Amino acid sequence: MRLSRLQGRFLGRLLGRSWALRWAPLAAAGALLSPPIAAAPQLPAVPEPAENPWTREKARLGKILFWEEQLSSTHSVACATCHRPSAGFADPRTALDPESSRYFGTDREHHTPDDVLGSRSMPLLWPDGTFQQRADVGFGIMRTRRNAPTVLNSAYAPVLFLDGRATGEFRDPLTGEVISAAGAALESQVLGPLLSHFEMSAPGRTIDDVAQHLREITPLAEARNLPGPIAVWTAGRGYPELFGEAFGDDSIRPRHIAQALATYLRTLVTADLPVDRFLAGDQTALSPEEQRGLALFEGAAGCVDCHAAPHFTDFEFHNIGVDPIYDDGGRREVTGLLADRGKFKTPSLRGVELTAPYFHDGSAASLEDVVDFYDGGGLHDAPNKAPEMVPLGLTDQQRSDLVAFLKRPLTDPRVAAAVNPFDGPTLFSESPRVPRRFGQGTPGTGGHRPTIHMAQGMRSDGEVTVGIQNALGGALAILYVADRPGPVESTTGGTVLYFSAGPNVHRAVIPLTGSGAAKGHGSVRFDASRMSSALVGTRLVFQWIVDDPTPGRRFSATRAISAVVY
Repeated sequence: MRLSRLQGRFLGRLLGRSWALRWAPLAAAGALLSPPIAAAPQLPAVPEPAENPWTREKARLGKILFWEEQLSSTHSVACATCHRPSAGFADPRTALDPESSRYFGTDREHHTPDDVLGSRSMPLLWPDGTFQQRADVGFGIMRTRRNAPTVLNSAYAPVLFLDGRATGEFRDPLTGEVISAAGAALESQVLGPLLSHFEMSAPGRTIDDVAQHLREITPLAEARNLPGPIAVWTAGRGYPELFGEAFGDDSIRPRHIAQALATYLRTLVTADLPVDRFLAGDQTALSPEEQRGLALFEGAAGCVDCHAAPHFTDFEFHNIGVDPIYDDGGRREVTGLLADRGKFKTPSLRGVELTAPYFHDGSAASLEDVVDFYDGGGLHDAPNKAPEMVPLGLTDQQRSDLVAFLKRPLTDPRVAAAVNPFDGPTLFSESPRVPRRFGQGTPGTGGHRPTIHMAQGMRSDGEVTVGIQNALGGALAILYVADRPGPVESTTGGTVLYFSAGPNVHRAVIPLTGSGAAKGHGSVRFDASRMSSALVGTRLVFQWIVDDPTPGRRFSATRAISAVVY
Protein backbone atom coordinates (compact mmCIF):
# COMPACT_ATOMS: atom_id res chain seq x y z
CA MET A 1 0.00 0.00 0.00
CA ARG A 2 1.37 3.38 -1.00
CA LEU A 3 1.20 5.95 1.77
CA SER A 4 0.47 9.63 1.19
CA ARG A 5 2.83 12.21 2.65
CA LEU A 6 0.43 12.92 5.53
CA GLN A 7 -0.11 9.19 6.17
CA GLY A 8 3.63 8.65 6.22
CA ARG A 9 4.20 11.57 8.58
CA PHE A 10 1.30 10.41 10.76
CA LEU A 11 2.47 6.80 11.07
CA GLY A 12 6.08 7.88 11.41
CA ARG A 13 5.21 10.04 14.36
CA LEU A 14 3.01 7.34 15.81
CA LEU A 15 5.54 4.53 15.51
CA GLY A 16 8.92 6.13 15.06
CA ARG A 17 11.59 7.64 17.26
CA SER A 18 10.53 11.26 16.60
CA TRP A 19 7.12 10.57 18.09
CA ALA A 20 8.62 8.84 21.12
CA LEU A 21 11.02 11.72 21.73
CA ARG A 22 8.30 14.32 21.40
CA TRP A 23 6.05 12.68 23.97
CA ALA A 24 8.67 11.09 26.21
CA PRO A 25 8.12 13.64 29.05
CA LEU A 26 4.43 12.77 29.02
CA ALA A 27 4.98 9.04 28.97
CA ALA A 28 7.36 9.32 31.89
CA ALA A 29 4.57 10.73 34.02
CA GLY A 30 2.81 7.38 33.85
CA ALA A 31 -0.77 6.83 34.79
CA LEU A 32 -1.30 10.43 35.85
CA LEU A 33 -1.66 11.29 32.16
CA SER A 34 -4.26 8.61 31.39
CA PRO A 35 -7.79 9.44 32.53
CA PRO A 36 -10.39 6.66 32.26
CA ILE A 37 -11.74 8.43 29.14
CA ALA A 38 -9.64 6.69 26.49
CA ALA A 39 -8.12 8.74 23.70
CA ALA A 40 -8.02 7.40 20.13
CA PRO A 41 -4.94 5.36 19.20
CA GLN A 42 -3.64 8.15 16.97
CA LEU A 43 -3.62 10.68 19.81
CA PRO A 44 -1.20 10.67 22.73
CA ALA A 45 -2.50 10.20 26.24
CA VAL A 46 -4.38 13.23 27.50
CA PRO A 47 -1.79 15.31 29.41
CA GLU A 48 -2.58 16.62 32.86
CA PRO A 49 -0.53 18.15 35.67
CA ALA A 50 0.50 15.80 38.45
CA GLU A 51 -1.16 18.18 40.93
CA ASN A 52 -4.59 17.58 39.37
CA PRO A 53 -4.97 13.88 38.53
CA TRP A 54 -8.13 12.81 36.73
CA THR A 55 -11.00 11.38 38.79
CA ARG A 56 -14.56 10.68 37.79
CA GLU A 57 -15.88 12.85 40.63
CA LYS A 58 -13.82 15.86 39.54
CA ALA A 59 -14.88 15.40 35.92
CA ARG A 60 -18.55 15.27 36.91
CA LEU A 61 -18.19 18.35 39.08
CA GLY A 62 -16.39 20.17 36.28
CA LYS A 63 -19.15 19.26 33.85
CA ILE A 64 -21.77 20.70 36.20
CA LEU A 65 -19.76 23.89 36.64
CA PHE A 66 -19.31 24.17 32.85
CA TRP A 67 -23.10 24.28 32.45
CA GLU A 68 -23.78 26.37 35.58
CA GLU A 69 -25.37 29.70 34.59
CA GLN A 70 -25.50 30.75 38.24
CA LEU A 71 -21.72 31.25 38.07
CA SER A 72 -22.38 34.52 36.25
CA SER A 73 -23.44 37.74 37.96
CA THR A 74 -26.82 37.65 36.22
CA HIS A 75 -27.44 33.88 36.41
CA SER A 76 -27.71 33.97 32.63
CA VAL A 77 -24.29 32.91 31.26
CA ALA A 78 -22.42 29.63 31.67
CA CYS A 79 -19.24 28.41 30.01
CA ALA A 80 -21.56 26.32 27.83
CA THR A 81 -23.43 29.44 26.69
CA CYS A 82 -20.56 30.21 24.30
CA HIS A 83 -19.36 26.61 23.89
CA ARG A 84 -22.29 24.45 22.75
CA PRO A 85 -22.01 20.80 21.68
CA SER A 86 -24.16 21.52 18.61
CA ALA A 87 -21.47 23.94 17.42
CA GLY A 88 -18.48 21.76 18.24
CA PHE A 89 -18.21 23.58 21.59
CA ALA A 90 -17.97 26.96 19.90
CA ASP A 91 -20.77 29.57 19.79
CA PRO A 92 -23.59 28.87 17.29
CA ARG A 93 -25.33 32.17 18.03
CA THR A 94 -22.58 34.07 16.23
CA ALA A 95 -23.39 32.29 12.96
CA LEU A 96 -27.16 32.28 13.44
CA ASP A 97 -27.45 35.97 14.39
CA PRO A 98 -24.30 37.85 13.36
CA GLU A 99 -25.80 41.29 13.91
CA SER A 100 -26.52 40.62 17.59
CA SER A 101 -22.94 39.39 18.02
CA ARG A 102 -21.25 42.43 16.44
CA TYR A 103 -18.51 44.18 18.41
CA PHE A 104 -17.02 47.37 17.02
CA GLY A 105 -13.28 47.44 16.48
CA THR A 106 -10.59 50.04 17.02
CA ASP A 107 -12.55 52.81 15.27
CA ARG A 108 -15.33 52.47 17.91
CA GLU A 109 -18.00 52.51 15.20
CA HIS A 110 -20.43 49.79 14.13
CA HIS A 111 -20.73 48.46 10.58
CA THR A 112 -17.19 49.35 9.52
CA PRO A 113 -14.52 46.95 8.19
CA ASP A 114 -12.89 46.35 11.59
CA ASP A 115 -16.05 45.03 13.26
CA VAL A 116 -15.72 41.67 15.01
CA LEU A 117 -18.28 38.92 15.51
CA GLY A 118 -17.85 37.90 19.13
CA SER A 119 -20.12 36.22 21.67
CA ARG A 120 -23.07 37.76 23.48
CA SER A 121 -22.78 37.59 27.25
CA MET A 122 -24.66 39.79 29.76
CA PRO A 123 -25.33 43.44 30.58
CA LEU A 124 -22.79 45.36 32.62
CA LEU A 125 -23.97 45.80 36.21
CA TRP A 126 -22.85 47.79 39.22
CA PRO A 127 -22.09 45.82 42.42
CA ASP A 128 -25.63 46.61 43.66
CA GLY A 129 -27.06 44.85 40.62
CA THR A 130 -28.27 47.93 38.72
CA PHE A 131 -27.24 48.67 35.14
CA GLN A 132 -24.06 50.43 34.12
CA GLN A 133 -24.28 52.68 31.07
CA ARG A 134 -21.82 51.90 28.25
CA ALA A 135 -21.12 54.05 25.21
CA ASP A 136 -21.28 51.08 22.83
CA VAL A 137 -24.24 49.01 24.04
CA GLY A 138 -25.89 51.18 26.70
CA PHE A 139 -27.73 48.75 28.99
CA GLY A 140 -27.60 46.04 26.32
CA ILE A 141 -25.80 42.72 26.17
CA MET A 142 -22.00 42.84 26.13
CA ARG A 143 -20.04 41.23 23.30
CA THR A 144 -16.60 39.68 23.42
CA ARG A 145 -13.99 41.21 21.14
CA ARG A 146 -12.96 37.86 19.64
CA ASN A 147 -14.84 34.92 18.20
CA ALA A 148 -15.19 32.10 20.74
CA PRO A 149 -12.92 29.16 19.80
CA THR A 150 -13.86 25.55 20.41
CA VAL A 151 -12.72 23.91 23.65
CA LEU A 152 -12.55 20.47 22.05
CA ASN A 153 -9.09 18.92 22.39
CA SER A 154 -7.93 21.95 24.37
CA ALA A 155 -6.25 19.54 26.80
CA TYR A 156 -3.35 19.18 24.35
CA ALA A 157 -2.58 22.89 23.93
CA PRO A 158 0.49 24.16 25.84
CA VAL A 159 -1.06 27.64 26.04
CA LEU A 160 -4.68 28.79 25.66
CA PHE A 161 -6.79 31.72 24.51
CA LEU A 162 -6.33 32.97 20.97
CA ASP A 163 -3.35 35.07 22.10
CA GLY A 164 -1.88 32.38 24.36
CA ARG A 165 -2.08 34.35 27.58
CA ALA A 166 -3.05 31.28 29.67
CA THR A 167 0.21 29.41 30.19
CA GLY A 168 1.01 26.03 31.68
CA GLU A 169 1.84 27.57 35.06
CA PHE A 170 -1.17 27.61 37.38
CA ARG A 171 -1.15 29.78 40.48
CA ASP A 172 -3.59 29.79 43.35
CA PRO A 173 -6.05 32.57 42.43
CA LEU A 174 -6.15 33.78 46.05
CA THR A 175 -2.55 33.51 47.24
CA GLY A 176 -0.53 33.54 44.01
CA GLU A 177 1.26 30.37 45.10
CA VAL A 178 2.41 28.17 42.20
CA ILE A 179 0.30 25.02 42.27
CA SER A 180 1.42 23.53 38.95
CA ALA A 181 4.65 24.72 37.36
CA ALA A 182 3.80 23.31 33.93
CA GLY A 183 1.10 21.49 31.99
CA ALA A 184 -1.83 23.37 33.54
CA ALA A 185 -2.93 25.74 30.78
CA LEU A 186 -6.55 24.65 31.27
CA GLU A 187 -6.46 25.45 34.98
CA SER A 188 -5.00 28.87 34.13
CA GLN A 189 -7.59 29.56 31.43
CA VAL A 190 -10.92 28.55 32.94
CA LEU A 191 -11.12 31.24 35.63
CA GLY A 192 -10.63 34.10 33.16
CA PRO A 193 -14.21 34.18 31.81
CA LEU A 194 -15.65 33.90 35.33
CA LEU A 195 -14.13 37.27 36.23
CA SER A 196 -14.40 39.06 32.88
CA HIS A 197 -17.14 41.69 32.70
CA PHE A 198 -17.28 41.03 28.96
CA GLU A 199 -18.30 37.45 29.72
CA MET A 200 -19.65 36.37 33.12
CA SER A 201 -18.89 38.93 35.82
CA ALA A 202 -19.83 42.35 37.13
CA PRO A 203 -16.81 44.66 37.65
CA GLY A 204 -15.27 44.24 41.09
CA ARG A 205 -16.42 40.66 41.52
CA THR A 206 -13.68 38.37 42.85
CA ILE A 207 -13.09 34.65 42.56
CA ASP A 208 -13.76 34.39 46.29
CA ASP A 209 -17.19 35.95 45.63
CA VAL A 210 -17.80 33.21 43.06
CA ALA A 211 -16.79 30.51 45.52
CA GLN A 212 -19.03 31.96 48.23
CA HIS A 213 -21.95 32.05 45.81
CA LEU A 214 -21.46 28.36 45.00
CA ARG A 215 -21.80 27.55 48.68
CA GLU A 216 -25.30 29.05 48.68
CA ILE A 217 -26.97 27.85 45.47
CA THR A 218 -28.60 24.65 44.26
CA PRO A 219 -26.54 23.02 41.48
CA LEU A 220 -27.95 23.68 38.00
CA ALA A 221 -31.13 25.25 39.39
CA GLU A 222 -31.53 27.30 36.20
CA ALA A 223 -31.10 24.33 33.84
CA ARG A 224 -33.53 21.64 32.70
CA ASN A 225 -33.22 18.14 31.17
CA LEU A 226 -30.09 17.18 33.07
CA PRO A 227 -28.26 14.10 31.74
CA GLY A 228 -29.16 11.08 33.87
CA PRO A 229 -25.82 10.57 35.67
CA ILE A 230 -25.61 14.28 36.48
CA ALA A 231 -29.20 14.39 37.76
CA VAL A 232 -28.59 11.39 40.01
CA TRP A 233 -25.27 12.70 41.34
CA THR A 234 -26.62 16.16 42.20
CA ALA A 235 -30.04 15.13 43.52
CA GLY A 236 -30.72 16.75 46.89
CA ARG A 237 -27.13 17.92 47.30
CA GLY A 238 -25.38 21.27 47.32
CA TYR A 239 -22.01 22.29 45.96
CA PRO A 240 -20.18 21.80 49.31
CA GLU A 241 -21.06 18.10 49.19
CA LEU A 242 -20.04 17.78 45.54
CA PHE A 243 -16.70 19.53 46.13
CA GLY A 244 -16.16 17.43 49.24
CA GLU A 245 -16.63 14.24 47.24
CA ALA A 246 -14.34 15.44 44.45
CA PHE A 247 -11.55 17.00 46.55
CA GLY A 248 -12.06 15.77 50.10
CA ASP A 249 -12.68 19.41 51.10
CA ASP A 250 -16.18 20.91 51.15
CA SER A 251 -15.00 24.50 51.68
CA ILE A 252 -15.07 25.23 47.90
CA ARG A 253 -11.67 26.71 47.24
CA PRO A 254 -11.22 28.78 44.07
CA ARG A 255 -8.30 26.57 43.00
CA HIS A 256 -10.65 23.59 43.08
CA ILE A 257 -13.14 25.38 40.82
CA ALA A 258 -10.37 25.69 38.22
CA GLN A 259 -9.15 22.13 38.68
CA ALA A 260 -12.64 20.64 38.36
CA LEU A 261 -13.41 22.58 35.18
CA ALA A 262 -10.04 21.60 33.71
CA THR A 263 -10.65 17.94 34.52
CA TYR A 264 -13.94 17.97 32.64
CA LEU A 265 -12.41 19.73 29.64
CA ARG A 266 -9.80 16.95 29.43
CA THR A 267 -12.64 14.53 28.59
CA LEU A 268 -13.64 16.56 25.50
CA VAL A 269 -11.38 14.77 23.03
CA THR A 270 -12.57 14.01 19.50
CA ALA A 271 -11.27 10.48 19.27
CA ASP A 272 -13.41 9.05 16.46
CA LEU A 273 -12.68 10.83 13.20
CA PRO A 274 -12.95 9.21 9.74
CA VAL A 275 -9.62 10.79 8.80
CA ASP A 276 -7.95 9.04 11.74
CA ARG A 277 -9.14 5.68 10.42
CA PHE A 278 -8.02 6.54 6.92
CA LEU A 279 -4.56 7.63 8.02
CA ALA A 280 -4.23 4.41 10.00
CA GLY A 281 -4.82 2.41 6.80
CA ASP A 282 -8.59 2.10 6.30
CA GLN A 283 -8.92 3.20 2.67
CA THR A 284 -12.73 3.02 2.85
CA ALA A 285 -12.98 5.66 5.57
CA LEU A 286 -12.96 8.56 3.07
CA SER A 287 -14.87 9.03 -0.16
CA PRO A 288 -13.00 9.70 -3.42
CA GLU A 289 -13.86 13.41 -3.15
CA GLU A 290 -12.62 13.54 0.46
CA GLN A 291 -9.42 11.73 -0.53
CA ARG A 292 -8.80 14.29 -3.26
CA GLY A 293 -9.33 17.00 -0.66
CA LEU A 294 -6.81 15.30 1.63
CA ALA A 295 -4.28 15.20 -1.20
CA LEU A 296 -4.72 18.94 -1.68
CA PHE A 297 -4.55 19.51 2.09
CA GLU A 298 -1.14 17.86 2.23
CA GLY A 299 0.03 18.98 -1.18
CA ALA A 300 -0.82 21.98 -3.34
CA ALA A 301 -2.84 23.81 -0.68
CA GLY A 302 -0.07 23.42 1.93
CA CYS A 303 -2.53 23.22 4.85
CA VAL A 304 -0.48 20.47 6.47
CA ASP A 305 2.35 22.88 7.21
CA CYS A 306 0.36 24.27 10.17
CA HIS A 307 -2.38 21.64 10.52
CA ALA A 308 -0.58 18.29 10.60
CA ALA A 309 -2.09 15.14 12.10
CA PRO A 310 -2.87 14.01 14.67
CA HIS A 311 -3.83 17.34 16.26
CA PHE A 312 -4.28 19.22 12.98
CA THR A 313 -2.60 22.24 14.55
CA ASP A 314 1.00 23.20 15.21
CA PHE A 315 0.00 25.06 18.43
CA GLU A 316 1.93 28.06 17.11
CA PHE A 317 0.98 31.69 16.37
CA HIS A 318 0.76 33.17 12.88
CA ASN A 319 -0.41 36.32 11.14
CA ILE A 320 -2.32 35.02 8.12
CA GLY A 321 -3.67 38.37 6.96
CA VAL A 322 -7.22 38.18 8.32
CA ASP A 323 -7.28 41.90 9.16
CA PRO A 324 -4.86 44.84 9.36
CA ILE A 325 -2.34 44.36 12.17
CA TYR A 326 -3.48 47.49 13.98
CA ASP A 327 -7.00 46.10 14.47
CA ASP A 328 -6.10 43.50 17.11
CA GLY A 329 -2.62 43.08 18.55
CA GLY A 330 -3.09 39.34 19.02
CA ARG A 331 -0.05 37.60 20.44
CA ARG A 332 1.78 40.92 20.85
CA GLU A 333 -0.62 41.81 23.68
CA VAL A 334 1.01 38.98 25.64
CA THR A 335 4.65 39.11 24.56
CA GLY A 336 5.00 42.82 23.81
CA LEU A 337 6.99 41.94 20.69
CA LEU A 338 6.31 43.88 17.51
CA ALA A 339 7.03 40.70 15.56
CA ASP A 340 3.98 39.10 17.18
CA ARG A 341 1.53 41.81 16.13
CA GLY A 342 -1.60 40.33 14.58
CA LYS A 343 -0.59 36.72 15.27
CA PHE A 344 -3.15 34.25 16.61
CA LYS A 345 -3.00 30.64 17.73
CA THR A 346 -3.48 28.05 15.01
CA PRO A 347 -6.82 26.33 15.69
CA SER A 348 -7.15 22.58 15.57
CA LEU A 349 -9.24 21.40 12.63
CA ARG A 350 -10.63 18.41 14.53
CA GLY A 351 -14.37 19.16 14.49
CA VAL A 352 -13.99 22.32 12.37
CA GLU A 353 -17.16 21.60 10.37
CA LEU A 354 -19.32 22.41 13.40
CA THR A 355 -17.61 25.58 14.62
CA ALA A 356 -18.66 28.35 12.18
CA PRO A 357 -17.95 31.24 11.91
CA TYR A 358 -14.19 31.15 11.51
CA PHE A 359 -11.04 33.18 12.33
CA HIS A 360 -10.50 35.26 15.45
CA ASP A 361 -12.94 37.93 14.23
CA GLY A 362 -15.64 35.59 12.92
CA SER A 363 -15.25 37.09 9.45
CA ALA A 364 -15.57 33.79 7.52
CA ALA A 365 -19.12 32.48 7.70
CA SER A 366 -18.44 29.07 6.15
CA LEU A 367 -15.67 26.65 5.28
CA GLU A 368 -16.17 27.68 1.67
CA ASP A 369 -15.26 31.22 2.75
CA VAL A 370 -12.21 29.91 4.59
CA VAL A 371 -10.94 28.03 1.52
CA ASP A 372 -11.52 31.11 -0.66
CA PHE A 373 -9.56 33.19 1.86
CA TYR A 374 -6.54 30.87 1.70
CA ASP A 375 -6.85 30.49 -2.05
CA GLY A 376 -6.44 34.26 -2.31
CA GLY A 377 -3.43 34.35 0.01
CA GLY A 378 -5.26 36.24 2.77
CA LEU A 379 -6.80 39.69 2.72
CA HIS A 380 -4.11 41.92 4.22
CA ASP A 381 -0.34 42.16 4.06
CA ALA A 382 2.00 42.77 6.99
CA PRO A 383 5.77 42.59 7.60
CA ASN A 384 5.22 39.47 9.73
CA LYS A 385 2.62 37.79 7.54
CA ALA A 386 3.23 34.03 7.30
CA PRO A 387 5.30 33.30 4.18
CA GLU A 388 3.01 30.36 3.36
CA MET A 389 0.16 32.81 2.73
CA VAL A 390 0.38 33.15 -1.06
CA PRO A 391 -2.33 32.82 -3.73
CA LEU A 392 -2.93 29.15 -4.55
CA GLY A 393 -4.86 29.32 -7.82
CA LEU A 394 -7.19 26.43 -6.97
CA THR A 395 -9.88 25.38 -9.43
CA ASP A 396 -13.54 25.22 -8.47
CA GLN A 397 -13.28 21.43 -8.21
CA GLN A 398 -10.23 21.65 -5.97
CA ARG A 399 -11.93 24.12 -3.65
CA SER A 400 -14.95 21.82 -3.46
CA ASP A 401 -12.75 18.79 -2.70
CA LEU A 402 -10.87 20.65 0.00
CA VAL A 403 -14.10 21.74 1.68
CA ALA A 404 -15.36 18.15 1.54
CA PHE A 405 -12.25 16.98 3.41
CA LEU A 406 -12.68 19.64 6.09
CA LYS A 407 -16.22 18.48 6.88
CA ARG A 408 -17.15 14.84 7.60
CA PRO A 409 -13.59 13.41 7.73
CA LEU A 410 -12.69 15.75 10.62
CA THR A 411 -15.98 15.43 12.54
CA ASP A 412 -16.45 13.12 15.51
CA PRO A 413 -20.07 11.88 15.21
CA ARG A 414 -20.33 11.67 19.00
CA VAL A 415 -19.97 15.46 19.22
CA ALA A 416 -22.60 16.10 16.56
CA ALA A 417 -24.97 13.69 18.37
CA ALA A 418 -24.17 15.18 21.83
CA VAL A 419 -23.24 11.78 23.26
CA ASN A 420 -21.55 11.67 26.68
CA PRO A 421 -19.19 13.37 27.50
CA PHE A 422 -20.32 15.85 24.84
CA ASP A 423 -23.85 16.18 26.25
CA GLY A 424 -25.37 18.63 28.71
CA PRO A 425 -28.65 20.02 30.08
CA THR A 426 -30.91 22.62 28.51
CA LEU A 427 -29.74 26.08 29.57
CA PHE A 428 -32.08 28.74 30.87
CA SER A 429 -31.10 30.86 27.86
CA GLU A 430 -32.52 28.12 25.60
CA SER A 431 -35.83 27.89 27.44
CA PRO A 432 -39.24 29.61 27.18
CA ARG A 433 -38.50 31.28 30.53
CA VAL A 434 -36.20 33.82 28.87
CA PRO A 435 -37.81 37.30 29.08
CA ARG A 436 -39.28 38.41 25.74
CA ARG A 437 -39.96 41.91 24.45
CA PHE A 438 -43.23 42.65 22.71
CA GLY A 439 -45.26 45.64 21.53
CA GLN A 440 -44.09 48.85 19.90
CA GLY A 441 -43.84 51.45 22.66
CA THR A 442 -44.86 55.10 22.40
CA PRO A 443 -42.46 57.84 21.23
CA GLY A 444 -41.73 60.92 23.32
CA THR A 445 -39.70 64.10 22.85
CA GLY A 446 -37.96 64.19 19.49
CA GLY A 447 -39.86 61.12 18.34
CA HIS A 448 -37.61 58.82 20.37
CA ARG A 449 -39.04 55.64 21.84
CA PRO A 450 -37.58 54.73 25.24
CA THR A 451 -36.22 51.19 25.51
CA ILE A 452 -36.60 48.61 28.28
CA HIS A 453 -33.91 46.17 29.44
CA MET A 454 -33.92 43.18 31.79
CA ALA A 455 -30.70 41.64 33.08
CA GLN A 456 -31.87 38.12 33.90
CA GLY A 457 -34.86 35.84 34.38
CA MET A 458 -37.56 36.29 37.03
CA ARG A 459 -37.02 33.89 39.90
CA SER A 460 -39.71 33.76 42.56
CA ASP A 461 -37.05 33.85 45.28
CA GLY A 462 -34.90 36.60 43.79
CA GLU A 463 -34.66 40.05 42.32
CA VAL A 464 -34.48 41.14 38.71
CA THR A 465 -32.82 44.27 37.27
CA VAL A 466 -35.04 46.31 34.96
CA GLY A 467 -33.69 49.37 33.16
CA ILE A 468 -34.80 52.11 30.80
CA GLN A 469 -32.80 54.04 28.19
CA ASN A 470 -33.35 56.43 25.31
CA ALA A 471 -35.89 58.39 27.36
CA LEU A 472 -36.19 62.09 28.23
CA GLY A 473 -33.34 62.98 30.57
CA GLY A 474 -34.38 64.28 33.98
CA ALA A 475 -37.96 63.03 33.66
CA LEU A 476 -39.73 60.72 36.10
CA ALA A 477 -40.12 57.13 34.94
CA ILE A 478 -42.56 54.61 36.38
CA LEU A 479 -41.95 50.88 36.13
CA TYR A 480 -45.21 48.93 36.11
CA VAL A 481 -45.18 45.21 36.92
CA ALA A 482 -48.42 43.29 36.45
CA ASP A 483 -49.56 39.69 36.29
CA ARG A 484 -52.20 40.35 33.62
CA PRO A 485 -50.76 40.77 30.12
CA GLY A 486 -53.03 42.87 27.86
CA PRO A 487 -55.38 43.39 26.29
CA VAL A 488 -53.65 46.49 24.98
CA GLU A 489 -55.13 49.63 26.50
CA SER A 490 -54.57 53.30 25.71
CA THR A 491 -54.60 56.34 27.90
CA THR A 492 -56.44 59.44 26.76
CA GLY A 493 -53.14 60.74 25.43
CA GLY A 494 -52.54 57.71 23.22
CA THR A 495 -49.81 56.07 25.29
CA VAL A 496 -49.99 52.31 24.70
CA LEU A 497 -49.96 50.02 27.74
CA TYR A 498 -49.43 46.27 27.59
CA PHE A 499 -50.97 45.18 30.88
CA SER A 500 -54.34 45.24 32.60
CA ALA A 501 -55.11 46.59 36.04
CA GLY A 502 -55.44 44.04 38.81
CA PRO A 503 -54.54 43.29 42.41
CA ASN A 504 -50.95 42.46 41.50
CA VAL A 505 -49.84 45.67 39.83
CA HIS A 506 -46.74 47.20 41.39
CA ARG A 507 -44.90 50.40 40.61
CA ALA A 508 -41.44 51.86 41.10
CA VAL A 509 -40.77 55.53 40.38
CA ILE A 510 -37.29 56.90 39.62
CA PRO A 511 -35.85 60.15 38.22
CA LEU A 512 -33.88 59.48 35.04
CA THR A 513 -30.20 60.36 34.82
CA GLY A 514 -29.12 62.49 31.87
CA SER A 515 -30.41 65.63 30.20
CA GLY A 516 -32.32 66.07 26.97
CA ALA A 517 -34.19 63.97 24.43
CA ALA A 518 -33.16 60.29 24.35
CA LYS A 519 -30.47 60.93 27.01
CA GLY A 520 -32.33 59.64 30.06
CA HIS A 521 -31.58 56.30 31.67
CA GLY A 522 -31.99 54.45 34.97
CA SER A 523 -32.70 51.05 36.50
CA VAL A 524 -34.19 49.37 39.56
CA ARG A 525 -34.09 45.99 41.26
CA PHE A 526 -37.51 44.36 41.50
CA ASP A 527 -38.28 41.57 44.01
CA ALA A 528 -41.02 39.18 42.86
CA SER A 529 -41.79 38.21 46.44
CA ARG A 530 -43.36 41.67 46.87
CA MET A 531 -46.27 40.50 44.71
CA SER A 532 -47.37 37.01 45.75
CA SER A 533 -45.92 33.75 46.98
CA ALA A 534 -47.95 31.83 44.39
CA LEU A 535 -46.50 33.38 41.25
CA VAL A 536 -44.44 30.43 39.97
CA GLY A 537 -45.53 29.77 36.40
CA THR A 538 -47.15 33.21 36.15
CA ARG A 539 -46.20 35.48 33.25
CA LEU A 540 -45.41 38.99 34.47
CA VAL A 541 -45.43 42.08 32.28
CA PHE A 542 -42.88 44.88 32.80
CA GLN A 543 -43.25 48.30 31.16
CA TRP A 544 -41.83 51.77 31.75
CA ILE A 545 -43.99 54.88 31.43
CA VAL A 546 -42.16 58.25 31.25
CA ASP A 547 -43.53 61.66 32.22
CA ASP A 548 -42.73 63.19 28.83
CA PRO A 549 -45.36 65.70 27.65
CA THR A 550 -45.48 66.03 23.87
CA PRO A 551 -48.18 67.40 21.56
CA GLY A 552 -51.23 65.21 21.95
CA ARG A 553 -50.03 63.09 24.87
CA ARG A 554 -48.64 63.21 28.40
CA PHE A 555 -46.45 60.09 28.53
CA SER A 556 -44.01 58.13 26.41
CA ALA A 557 -43.59 54.39 26.98
CA THR A 558 -41.27 51.49 26.28
CA ARG A 559 -42.16 48.21 24.72
CA ALA A 560 -43.07 45.58 27.32
CA ILE A 561 -41.19 42.55 28.56
CA SER A 562 -42.93 39.29 29.35
CA ALA A 563 -41.16 37.09 31.91
CA VAL A 564 -42.29 33.78 33.40
CA VAL A 565 -41.73 33.47 37.15
CA TYR A 566 -39.90 30.25 38.00
